[in-house]
Amino acid sequence: MGEEVAEAAGVSVTTRRWRELLGGDRPRPPTPMPIELKPWRRKVVISDELLEKLPKEVAQVLHDSSLSDKEKLRALLQHLYEELQSHVAVATLIGVPAITVYNWMIRLNVNVKECRARKERRLAKVKEVTPKEMVRMWAFAHSDGNAIVLGRQICVQLNTPDPWLIQLFAELFMKHAHIKVKPITDSHGRPMWHAWCYLPIEGYSWILNDELSFVTANEELWEALATLIDTEGTITIHPKKESNVVRVCLKIYSGNLRLLQYIKHRLYNEGIKVKLKYKVEAGRETNVGRLSSDIWHFTINAKPSLIRVFEEVAEKLELPWKRMLAKLGLGILRERLAWSEVEDLVREIRRFRQRTLEVSKRRILKRLAESPPRLLKPLASPLLTDG
Repeated sequence: MGEEVAEAAGVSVTTRRWRELLGGDRPRPPTPMPIELKPWRRKVVISDELLEKLPKEVAQVLHDSSLSDKEKLRALLQHLYEELQSHVAVATLIGVPAITVYNWMIRLNVNVKECRARKERRLAKVKEVTPKEMVRMWAFAHSDGNAIVLGRQICVQLNTPDPWLIQLFAELFMKHAHIKVKPITDSHGRPMWHAWCYLPIEGYSWILNDELSFVTANEELWEALATLIDTEGTITIHPKKESNVVRVCLKIYSGNLRLLQYIKHRLYNEGIKVKLKYKVEAGRETNVGRLSSDIWHFTINAKPSLIRVFEEVAEKLELPWKRMLAKLGLGILRERLAWSEVEDLVREIRRFRQRTLEVSKRRILKRLAESPPRLLKPLASPLLTDG
C-alpha cells in the first residue's frame, strides 16, 4: 500500500516514511518577491531570480525600509557594475535602457568609466570664464540658486516665481550651458519657475567653493554685491514715522553667514558701515516655507555708505524695480527729497513688481494645465506674455 502511494506521489518509499515521521512535508522557505524601486520617474523591478543571486549584504540593503529608493538603487548598481564592468550589461540585466542606467550611475555617484568620446564632448563645453562672470555666477549660485555635484557635472538650479530672476539666471549661465526652464508648484502648492543647467566639473569646480576668495579687484566686489542685491537684497524707501522725511535702507538676507561676513569685511575696507545681525532661526515657518537654516542679514542705512554703494551698483543691477529703487534712493540721498515728492513713484514701482509677479504666476498655472507642460527658452520667448 505504501509503495503504491509513494509511486503515485512520485517519491520513494523511504522519502514518504520520513515525511510521515516528521508530521508531513517540511515547510518550504518563502518565495522571494520582486522589489520595485522608483528613484525618479522610471520604475525598475528587481526580479526574484536576481535577488537570489545577489550577495547577502546587497539584498539586505534592498529590503531595508529605512533607506530611500535612491540609496537602494545605488547599492545595487554599484555591485552589478563591479561584477559586470559594463553599464550596458547592467542595463540588460535589470531591463532598463543603457543611457538611463548610465545617467543613474552618474547621478548616484557610482564610479562608472567614461568613454573617450563622451569625455571629449563634455570637456568641449568648458568655456573661458572672465573674472566678472566668475564672481556673478558664484554669487548667484550661493544666494537664490544652489549648486550640487551630480557625477561629473555641477547642477545649478533656481526656483522662483520672478521671471526677471529666471532671465538673470539665463544671461549668466547660457554662454556655458544649455538652460532649461519649466513650471512647477513647490511643496506648499505655490507656482514657481524651475530653471537649471549642467556644467562640466573640470572647468567650473570653483563654483562649489565656500568663499569668494578669488575676488581680488574692487570692481569684482561690486559685481558680487550687485548680484546679491538682485537675488537676496531689499531696498526700502519709506517715510519716517509721522514725518515727511524719507528713510532709505539696504538689506541683504542669507543663510550663508560666511558670505555675509566676507562682504562686510570687504565693504568695511572701502569705508562702508555695515551692521550684521541674526534674523530668523532654522525650522521657523515663513511666507516662503519652513527655513532649513538660520537666516542672517546685513544692513546699510548710513547716508554716506548708501550713496557710495548705490553709485557703484545701480547700473549693475539687472532686476528693473531694484535698479529703479537704487537710482531713486541715490537721488533722495543726494537732493534730500521729501516723501511727498517721491511717494507716487515708490508706489508705482511696487505696483509694477506686484503686477509682474501676478502675471508670471498666472502664466505658470496656465503652463501646468498643459499635458505635458512645455519647457521654455527664457531668452527666446518672453516669460510675461500670456500667449
